[in-house]
Formats: sequence, C-alpha cells, structure tokens
Amino acid sequence: MVIHRLDNLLSKFNRLGDVPESVLRVSVARETASVQAKARIGLGRHSKTGELINSIHIMTEVYEGGVRGICFTDKNYAAHVEFGTGPNGEAMHAGISPAVTPAYVQHGWMIPAKAMSREEAEDYGLGVVEKGGKVLGYLTNGQQAHPYMYPALKDNEDTIIKNIGADIKKGVRRI
Repeated sequence: MVIHRLDNLLSKFNRLGDVPESVLRVSVARETASVQAKARIGLGRHSKTGELINSIHIMTEVYEGGVRGICFTDKNYAAHVEFGTGPNGEAMHAGISPAVTPAYVQHGWMIPAKAMSREEAEDYGLGVVEKGGKVLGYLTNGQQAHPYMYPALKDNEDTIIKNIGADIKKGVRRI
C-alpha cells in the first residue's frame, strides 16, 4: 500500500493544534462583542444616563485548553438592575438566570432626600415623605428585575455556538 503526499497530510495534522489559538481566539472575541452589544441594547430602555450601558466591557482570555470570552460590568448597582430589589424584585424577576437565587429584602425602605430630586423620585413613582413642608426622603418597594446580561448570552447561545463552529471549520480548511 502506498500513501501519496503523506508528509503533507501529517504536516496538516500537526498544524491543527494551532487552530484554537489563532481562530478560536478571534471567533470568541467576536461573539463576546456580540453579547456585549445585545446586553447594551437590552439595558437601553432602563438606563437614564447611559452610565451602566457604557460600563459593559469585554475581554478574551486564552488558557491551556481553551479560550474564554467575558462580558462584564464594574458598576456596583448592576446586579440590582439585573435581578431587581426588594418586594418588587422578588415579585417581578422573570428572565434572570435560573442558576441564581437572589435573596430579596421583604419590606420597602426610604431613600434619603439628598439622593435625588423630588422630580426624579416622582418620575420613578416613589412616595414622597414630607414633614413641615421639607422632603425627608422617598419610599420604595424596590425595583423589578431588568435582566440584560443573561438574556444577551442565553437568547443567542445557539447562534454563538454555530458561528464559532463555522469559524473553526474555516480555520481547519485553511490548513
């Protein structure tokens, strides 16, 4: 039995190990950027200033055996938006990750008057607490969940997997 061009075939098999480093890294980075864009869009209607939207960042890590894409925010209040707060969050948290079980405060609370203007508080639908004509604070039962990170990934999971698979196939064909 004679196998023609065996050296060429073996050379290609040896180069297959390069696919995850070169192709997978770029593909995962592109798909992570897609998750970032979808998270920003999903958050859009729940962000008055754009601060949280602009704090959604991405990074790609190459580690032994794979590549990881990370979409994150560094804002402390981001989880309050994603999962909700207080009785309202507990009552209305559809769309959050089923792997997370938040513990919600079981009563409302008062936000100090200096935290926002009366107009802002009224826009949020908060109750105003006054004494002698002076605003002491604003009553709230929390906010319902407005998931943006989890749906950005989960709702697009099949497409992301398909796109990464297609990129790997293209990378293998190039070898």
